Amino acid sequence: MISQMESIILDDPLAKQLKIILIIFLLSVFLINSLFACKYNVRESGFVDLGIEPYFIYLYVNQNVPENIIINFQQITANFIDDSNVNAKIINADLEKNNFAIKYLDEWNIQSFPSAILVSPDDQSIILPVDFREQFFERSLENNVKDVLFSPVREHILKDVINTYGIVLLIEGENGQKNYQAKEAVNRAIQNIKKKMVFLPKPIKHPPELVSVPYQLLKNEKILLWSLGIDPEKIEEPIVAVIYGRARWIGPLFIGEKIITDNLSAILITIGLDCECGLDKSWMQGTMLPIKWDKKVQSRVARNLGFDPENPMIKMEINRILRMGSSHPGVPMNIINEYLNPDSSKQKNSINSQSANSTDQVEHSILVLSLYLIFGLSILTVAFGLFIFVMKKKRNRL
Repeated sequence: MISQMESIILDDPLAKQLKIILIIFLLSVFLINSLFACKYNVRESGFVDLGIEPYFIYLYVNQNVPENIIINFQQITANFIDDSNVNAKIINADLEKNNFAIKYLDEWNIQSFPSAILVSPDDQSIILPVDFREQFFERSLENNVKDVLFSPVREHILKDVINTYGIVLLIEGENGQKNYQAKEAVNRAIQNIKKKMVFLPKPIKHPPELVSVPYQLLKNEKILLWSLGIDPEKIEEPIVAVIYGRARWIGPLFIGEKIITDNLSAILITIGLDCECGLDKSWMQGTMLPIKWDKKVQSRVARNLGFDPENPMIKMEINRILRMGSSHPGVPMNIINEYLNPDSSKQKNSINSQSANSTDQVEHSILVLSLYLIFGLSILTVAFGLFIFVMKKKRNRL
């Protein structure tokens, strides 16, 4: 029977035509699938800056502040904040009483001018200790702006996040044993991701990297810690944050006993998933650390990714994806607050669910897709053979 069918299929002109149709059909299926598949993973989308998350350095003045203070502020900040995600703005407290930024003066109970405050996209604020005395002002402002944009750990993150899957930032606490346990949990999570990288929808060359901030050096990373919502004076236990893409923070902070391999793996695996795989879109454009992102860095990113994240068409596409679901700029702070509340059963269920589902999502999706594809092709092959056989029988009867 099999040999007879093979002979019919090989010799019959109708069979040759149907084979061509089948090939065209299969190619169409794959092309349509490629067309509608997401072109980017979460990591790649994280390199696209949609301009919705700047930090602001506010200089607050009144009518009595000398003009040279304002001019020097404009010149110095312009020299440093170009190619960064930090903006500078002058607020006249006498003339702009309805400006929303006035609220930060009230929060800090500031009544003397000039004063400088740094504000994050997550609406955190911190006073910049600028010395406004004439002989010290320029140097003091320069140093403060540099501190906003640069620090040893942020430079390390910026250098490595471009080439790697992402960065697991470990901020050490006072207890050496707890720091060791946290580091071991992080390393196990990184090993987990290494094993799963082969299953990712798109290849990523280098696995996540651990970057540690020793407890003794926390004072040198005040702005970094502040941008993560951490008070360096209140750090007792180790803290872990996951950074990816354009130095973005993704997911909640993990503190002390919450630094568990499964929890870290759940956040990390998200970075490698397709950007349209049903994820909460608010996680895909997490708050950036305050950094300098110049043309040299941008060129390296474009070479590594194979496309330029600054391309307007790319930005338009990522913006479209983000607008498809519930999305807002910045870190999902409600998730962080729930997670840090040990009495919140909702938080516990949310994190456990994330851990259980995210780490298995890649392998499950690929396995299901493969089974469907194999099953479908098998059905098509059998149906095609039977159709040719039946058609040949009918023609022979005629």
